[in-house]
Amino acid sequence: MDKSILKTTRVGFEILLKTALLLGKNINKTVIDSKCLIQEELGRLSKRRIFQAGEHPSKITLDQYHDYAEIMAYLDATVSQYPTTVSKFSIGNSFEKRAQAGVKIGNPTGNNKPAVYVEGTIHSSEWLATSTMLYIIDQKALAAQATQAVNSAHGQHFVYGAIPDIIYPMSGQAIDYTQGVLNIDYSYIMHLRSGGNDGVILPENQILDGASEAWAGILVVFQRVASDQMANKINIVYPNLLVQLLVFVIIFGINYLP
Repeated sequence: MDKSILKTTRVGFEILLKTALLLGKNINKTVIDSKCLIQEELGRLSKRRIFQAGEHPSKITLDQYHDYAEIMAYLDATVSQYPTTVSKFSIGNSFEKRAQAGVKIGNPTGNNKPAVYVEGTIHSSEWLATSTMLYIIDQKALAAQATQAVNSAHGQHFVYGAIPDIIYPMSGQAIDYTQGVLNIDYSYIMHLRSGGNDGVILPENQILDGASEAWAGILVVFQRVASDQMANKINIVYPNLLVQLLVFVIIFGINYLP
C-alpha cells in the first residue's frame, strides 16, 4: 500500500477525532444548559394558573403555557360552553397513545362551505404553536358565539371573520386604534343591516330588529369582558371608556360601512 495514502488517512482520522472531541464538549455543554432551562421552565410552570376540568373556557390564561391535560380540558370546556358553534373531533392517537384532538368552529348548517384548516402542536418543541392555537380558538369561539346571538335574534345570516375577507380591504379604522394603540383585547367592527336595494337606508320597520340583534351580539362580548375582569385576566383602567369605544365602533360601522 502506498505510504502516502496511509499518511493522508492518518491525518484525516486525527482531524476527525479532534472534531469529535470538540463536538463532544459542545454537546455536553448543551445538555447541561438544556437541563438548566428545563428546571427554570418547570419552576415557571409550577406557578401558573392551572386550568381545571369543568371551568369556563375564559378562565384559561393565554399568556402562560399549559400541559396536555389542561389543553384537553379547555377544548372540552369550549365545546360545552359553545355547543352549537364548536365541536370536537379526533384525528387518532399519538405514539404515546394520547388522543390528538381538534375543534371545528363555525355554523354547523350547510354543506360544501369554504373552510380554513389550521394545524399546530405537531412537534414537542412547538410551545408557542400550542399557545397560538389556544389563542385562535378563544378568539374564534367568542366571535362565533356573538355572531350566533345576532343571527338568533331575528333569523338573519351574518358571518364573522377578517375584515378583508368578509367586507373589503381597509385601514385606519377604529378597530386599528382600539387594538393597536389602546390594547383593548376584544375589538370588533360590526357591519349592521343594510337597506338592500336602498343602500344604507334601512326601512324604519327594521330599525328595532337591527338594533336588538346587534345588542345581542354585543352583550356576548360584554359578558366575556366581565368574566375576564373577574378572573383578573384583563386590567380595565377605564371601564366607561371601554364601553364608549365599543359604542364608537358600532356607530362608526353604521356611518361608514356600506
